[in-house]
Amino acid sequence: MKNIVQKVKLLLVLMMLMMLHCSIYGQSVPPAPPDGGHGATGNQAPGDEGGTAPVGSGVAILIGLGAAYAGKKVYNTYNNGKFS
Repeated sequence: MKNIVQKVKLLLVLMMLMMLHCSIYGQSVPPAPPDGGHGATGNQAPGDEGGTAPVGSGVAILIGLGAAYAGKKVYNTYNNGKFS
């Protein structure tokens, strides 16, 4: 039992170090401002720099699939008799 706990602790420490490493070295320097020929006649309004991808429908699909997966796990658990 102690061996399993030690392995889990080691795994958590390694995962935290990898996340810290990625967050530190994954940051980049912001790009230089574009020169005059970038296609806009002036400064762009805040909020205009984003794309037009429909993020809301993708999130709804992920939430729905997650709920279906959780429902299946609960259904299987009840059918196997682990809950009384």
